[in-house]
Amino acid sequence: MKKSTWIIPLFSIAFSTLVSCSDSNMEVYVGTEIEQNEALKELASLKIKSQLNDEDEYWPFVKDMDFAGNPSYVKGGIINIVTGLELNSGYYRYVDLGLSVNWSATDFNRPLGSNNSLPVPSFDTFYQKATEDIEPVAFPGFKQSEIKYPTIMSYEEYVKQMGGQTLTEESIKKYKDYVRLMNNAYSEAVNEYNSRCTGIILSMDKNGSRYVWGAINAEKDACSDAGSPQNIAGNPQYDIATKYIGEGWRVPTRAEWQELIDKCKWEKNDGFYVITGPSGKSILLPISSSNYYYKRTYCTSERSDKMDSSNNKYDIYQFDLDKRQIIQRAASEFYEGYSFVRPVHTK
Repeated sequence: MKKSTWIIPLFSIAFSTLVSCSDSNMEVYVGTEIEQNEALKELASLKIKSQLNDEDEYWPFVKDMDFAGNPSYVKGGIINIVTGLELNSGYYRYVDLGLSVNWSATDFNRPLGSNNSLPVPSFDTFYQKATEDIEPVAFPGFKQSEIKYPTIMSYEEYVKQMGGQTLTEESIKKYKDYVRLMNNAYSEAVNEYNSRCTGIILSMDKNGSRYVWGAINAEKDACSDAGSPQNIAGNPQYDIATKYIGEGWRVPTRAEWQELIDKCKWEKNDGFYVITGPSGKSILLPISSSNYYYKRTYCTSERSDKMDSSNNKYDIYQFDLDKRQIIQRAASEFYEGYSFVRPVHTK
């Protein structure tokens, strides 16, 4: 075939193709990997924080302190028999550790305050509040995908992949501003959440007041004489928790303290133990007090059979937090006869 005979048909085909091109059928060169677009890569690298990161949580064990039951309210006006100070008003709440009894979240004479402030809302609650006035902005331009686009695609395919948008400086700025607002809201929510948790921890970590065994009035030594019951638990004439917090609340027995020792995980922190029970829920016990110089001991509800002939008082059993064991003390010993009360609530 002569050269002139095949040039004419080829030219005709090319011309007819160009003439027939329109916005609806023309092909567009878009490159081999649209995801590699630098602007899109930069936008994709911007992460919106929405879930609480471990490093942003001051008190990770707070979420394990799930208060249970109806709170019991105690009014002020009750005078501490050791310090002469008035009992703090507020609510007592307990935690179900998965043991034979529920344990109070705080020591006696150190309630948690108002009922409304007791449960700590989840981080999501604070985050939702912080972001409720922020208008969402969709990711601009191409949607990120694992699809590998062909070098050539139709105009319709191009528009579809672009979502009808083009990547402009305005859309980039708008999305960046949105990410910044969302992350500022995250920081605000973190601060609010940790502030509430810190308030609860401080309330739990504060010392209550020491009391004399078996005394609900201004006694100077333990009421462990021959006329006293060997176990005062739940007896409103001797048990200060039952008397003032109400029915179901009482001083723990030796066996209940031992169960707390044996069946729970104890983690030492600055100023307190985090005690986690079989249920996965936790309480705190303050380790020491800057207000007192004695060992931190807690009441049990029981006295021994050994009597001090000098004052006709039976020895009493206490829980020694430093040793984490039950000890026997002479009721007449100054300071030793007094101890803190961590109430329990019957199931």
